[in-house]
Amino acid sequence: MIRTLVDGADLLFTNEYESHLLQQKTGWNETEVLARVGTWVTTRAADGVLVRQADAEPISVIAVPETKPVEPTGGGDALRAGFIAGRMWGLGLERATQLGSAVATAAVEVIGTQEYDLPRESFLARFAEAFGADAAGEVAPHLPG
Repeated sequence: MIRTLVDGADLLFTNEYESHLLQQKTGWNETEVLARVGTWVTTRAADGVLVRQADAEPISVIAVPETKPVEPTGGGDALRAGFIAGRMWGLGLERATQLGSAVATAAVEVIGTQEYDLPRESFLARFAEAFGADAAGEVAPHLPG
């Protein structure tokens, strides 16, 4: 059943544990998984995010440093939301992953899985600190004013 769910997916999101479990349960190695999906995004907690595609160099994105981690529940969902929003806005894989990382950090700094807020100016300042002014400039036009 797992093979059927994964095979042909455009996007596959896993955390590290799920990544290993997926390979164990399907009998597929990393190369075999990548041959069946478009893009594989794996969250690695404090080590950030790894984005892989079959015929491309992996993209590694840092986890935006937390100032006050409170509740890890919801971080993965927030990462996916930021990533998918970035892709829908036309951002490249790396920038969309950076956006996801920043949204995930905001999510784990509050209690509740959907209670986070992304005030434009402070979010962009934090984004620029983590990924640079050019990266923030690319994301800024897509954020509400």
